[in-house]
Amino acid sequence: MHIMTADNIEIYFEVVGQGIPLVMLHGFMNTLAENDKWAPLLPGYQLILPDARGHGRSGKPRDPSAYTLAKRTSDVIALLDHLGIQKAHCMGYSMGGWVSLGLAATYPERFYAMIAGGIGPDALNPEPSRMWREPMVAAMKGGMENYCREVEAAEKRTMSAEERAFYLAQDHKALVAMLSLEEEIDFRHTLANSSADLLMYVGELDMHHDSAKELCARLPHAHFLSIPGRDHGSAAEPPDFLVTEILRFLTATMQE
Repeated sequence: MHIMTADNIEIYFEVVGQGIPLVMLHGFMNTLAENDKWAPLLPGYQLILPDARGHGRSGKPRDPSAYTLAKRTSDVIALLDHLGIQKAHCMGYSMGGWVSLGLAATYPERFYAMIAGGIGPDALNPEPSRMWREPMVAAMKGGMENYCREVEAAEKRTMSAEERAFYLAQDHKALVAMLSLEEEIDFRHTLANSSADLLMYVGELDMHHDSAKELCARLPHAHFLSIPGRDHGSAAEPPDFLVTEILRFLTATMQE
């Protein structure tokens, strides 16, 4: 078992491959298994795969204050310290992309390059996120079986057994705690003075597309990639051109 402790919370992780270390951060309600698809696509990199607090085999505190961005980023730094890694690349999607932006703002000296997918600078701030957070919290408070029924009713479909099992495996009290936290993070300000090289990619149909593009236009070390025809969910599956651009970006940052 690969477990380290940060802030009195156990963080489970796996290490795959050999080469330049690359931390991979998964999205909300996912686990490190979400990033298994990247292993064959990124030869020459050692993938550091943690289960974020509240997810998978990591600890699941039920206090909203346990899920601040500062604590999430500290988990990643503690993991690098635990592994004796002074500097790495980092890539995250959705919630993981949010943490990647936080790391770029707070710990740029620990990373060669940051990649954030499926996220915009305001994505988890109170007002912009309330429209999707509040219905999720209301459904999850009744347990994950209730959440499944609510999703099926809203989307007028029946979940597969596999999808239902995925949701039922979640700790609904930990998820409610996460979604109940409200933080106002101004990445336009905090990233303005960051030395981190940043690549953001967002699906063309994702609600976060335009704000991410705008953020990158403001930052001297940032690059933006739009994924044509993809929404938030489908952009998590990397098209060939994205893999090519990511590899080019990672290589370029090592040559600076």
